Amino acid sequence: MEKLVSIAEWVKRRIARGDFDAEYLPAEQYYASIYRDCFKKHLQELGGGASLRILDVGCGTGRFLMALARDGHRMTGMDYHRDSYRVAKEKVDAADLDVELHDGNLKKVLPTFADDTFDAALSIEVLHTSRDLQADLAQLFRVVRPGGLLMITHRPKFYNIARCLAEGCPEDAVMVATTPQGRLKKAHHRIHYNWQSRREIETLYRQLGGTPEVLYPIGTFSGFLSDPLTTVCDPGTLDARQQAMLRQIETGVDDELLMASRYVLAVVRKNESSTE
Repeated sequence: MEKLVSIAEWVKRRIARGDFDAEYLPAEQYYASIYRDCFKKHLQELGGGASLRILDVGCGTGRFLMALARDGHRMTGMDYHRDSYRVAKEKVDAADLDVELHDGNLKKVLPTFADDTFDAALSIEVLHTSRDLQADLAQLFRVVRPGGLLMITHRPKFYNIARCLAEGCPEDAVMVATTPQGRLKKAHHRIHYNWQSRREIETLYRQLGGTPEVLYPIGTFSGFLSDPLTTVCDPGTLDARQQAMLRQIETGVDDELLMASRYVLAVVRKNESSTE
């Protein structure tokens, strides 16, 4: 019953707001707070407290776009989802912040920027649906200056295998275990996905001319809605004290558990002498 209520609440908010938004969904608020702390740490180290020019690819309704702008950074966001873009634009128009917003996807918008335009780029919970991840990441590398940072999420193989099995789709699980990407025919609403092991993530960025500095787990023991780990723990059902304990556990996992997470956040530095 609780799961049905959660799904109904999600549907209501999706219709009203157009997409997931950390301002409205308790579980997303929990994960967003982990992302924001990671961003703050690395951006402060990159800029020494100065304002940075940052690109947010797939900014959705603006949950990170607006938060980083409020921190004083010069933000550029983009999203091709009509309702998400509309909500983000409403937020941008209502705020007196340094934010530039583009209606379109990565392939449409990034060619309009010159090389080395941004100090940092982020793309959160977006590029795991890319049909050509390496090419899309290469475009991101192009617009980030040497020495700048990219902060990108990836779906581990584990997550997709677990979800396919939980939804009764062993054929899809076998495909995930044996290929790097594909259209999951029965589970996941027939969307094209890509997935990686830790070695594959690190190799991918080195080939593009970057140095992976750290990989962060996002949701190793928790999930929500259709996530397979929802039956273990849904952070949206916890009070603040319980969420703090869950966060302590999840952000402190060792390397052996990293790739069992819902997402892995890769923080990558573009080499001063890029080999892309």
